[in-house]
Amino acid sequence: MWTLGRLPLIQVLGPMTDSYDDSEKQQSRVVFAVFAGAIIVAIFFAYRWSGSTPIRLTGVVQSMGTIETPRSLGGTQAVASVRLNDGTLVEAYVASDEPLSAGNAVQILQKPSLLGGSTYLVVSRAPSHEP
Repeated sequence: MWTLGRLPLIQVLGPMTDSYDDSEKQQSRVVFAVFAGAIIVAIFFAYRWSGSTPIRLTGVVQSMGTIETPRSLGGTQAVASVRLNDGTLVEAYVASDEPLSAGNAVQILQKPSLLGGSTYLVVSRAPSHEP
């Protein structure tokens, strides 16, 4: 079948490598690098967002009330509906011991959160600017 003058194809070209195997290794490295980069970026943004400073706002109390909270947090929490100076109506937890009623001007801290909406906290009555 084979003559002395003809060599088999494998001896002429050498052993063939599987190029699919090499591309699969490169693809897995790329996927790993992209995944690791995404994790690093996510950790960076979560760290930066959690350390952000609260924003000071002022507004006017529209109404007051209480909500039920777990017993470990005291059972009830005072909440105020506050119309901010820009016209936005928000629900804010009341942290001050001062009694509040509708019409009181208050200072609020807005804490942006990574997921969901911002949290608002009434910290005190707004200083009056009367002469």
